[in-house]
Amino acid sequence: MAGGLLGVRAAGRALFLAGWLGGAALGTDVFAGPDSPPPAGAPATAAESGAGDPTLKDLLPPDLALPLWDKSMELRTGVGWQNNVLLSDSNRKNSGFLATGGEAVALRIPLDGWQARFSMAGDDYVFWRNPGVTHEDLWVATGQVSKDWGENWKTSLLFQYTYLNQVVDLYDLVSNLHDPPLALEGHGLLLRPAVRQQLGDDWWWVGEFDGGRQFFRAPVDSFTRLGPRLILGRHWGGRTDLTLGYALQETAYDHESEANPDGTPVAGTALRTWRQQVGLTVRHYWDGARHWQTDGHLGFTDSRDEGGGYYNYREFGATAQLRWAAAGWEARGGLGLSYRAAPVQAAAVGAPEKFRVTVGTGDVRVEKALNKWCKVYGAWERTVSLTDSPEESYHANTFSAGMEWIF
Repeated sequence: MAGGLLGVRAAGRALFLAGWLGGAALGTDVFAGPDSPPPAGAPATAAESGAGDPTLKDLLPPDLALPLWDKSMELRTGVGWQNNVLLSDSNRKNSGFLATGGEAVALRIPLDGWQARFSMAGDDYVFWRNPGVTHEDLWVATGQVSKDWGENWKTSLLFQYTYLNQVVDLYDLVSNLHDPPLALEGHGLLLRPAVRQQLGDDWWWVGEFDGGRQFFRAPVDSFTRLGPRLILGRHWGGRTDLTLGYALQETAYDHESEANPDGTPVAGTALRTWRQQVGLTVRHYWDGARHWQTDGHLGFTDSRDEGGGYYNYREFGATAQLRWAAAGWEARGGLGLSYRAAPVQAAAVGAPEKFRVTVGTGDVRVEKALNKWCKVYGAWERTVSLTDSPEESYHANTFSAGMEWIF
């Protein structure tokens, strides 16, 4: 997880668009892009064997002492500057910051078809000038156990805890509630069982079910989110990977009510929304040594409440990233664009225009490995949010540089 958990500025929005708690149990997340799958013809995992087939342990010499667990740790620190900490167009506050973070991973080698992975990662950003918030945090702890069943089947169970404390766009939380961004603190829990089947050499599919619970401090309402997702993947020639995903999620809020077209609450009701998402992701390696890599993603979301449609919206999104790595250097840059439209909700009280928001993002990051234990990095991120409401439009830039140590 080099470079931290996404980057504290645009990271919150990216996480919430991916379902807050992201991270797929098997294969890929529908909306976060693919993991690095094996070349065509190779098994889907390092030990794609099970009942009736020799395990990895059976294939090793009996006198070979192989450790069952592999552990690693990464520590990082850096400094940076942010020109709009509060994500405000009228109250822009800039500040330098100190960034510290790390990641610890324990991986059980699948000698007998069983595999486990436990990790904890996070970053803390402390602002020097107290621009309205003193610090921002994002921490994730994950545990996952998986089992290979023969040559083609795999099951897993993932548990994840997330802690978030940062300035975010509220319309990503309360199903299209549009208010100015604010500093928000929250906790999230996710339980995700999954099953994966390899279909020959090139095709695979994953079925998952998400059970998530999010706890937020007021004024944002906590909620429970449940729903399945289905992912279909294809490998081409060892260099191209394609995934197509669909998810259906029901969200039940603790206290939020349905709303009339003018935004006034409907007494005696409880807000529930149904969200459908479709995502298409393509990853391509341009050379045999995989020095050059591109990733592209297209996504569509349709969200509807069970009331009069005040919280309904549709959103289209696209991202692209170019990555190059060679001789201890790694550089990558990305662009993102999303457009959300609400058919009922007004842009402001009494306004004839409906709520619309367009968000553009860009980022560049360069890393250089000094040796096998240490590397330095420099990064830039930019986010632009445009709406019909001046209180919710903003643009923000973040510059950072630092060092990472790997143990």
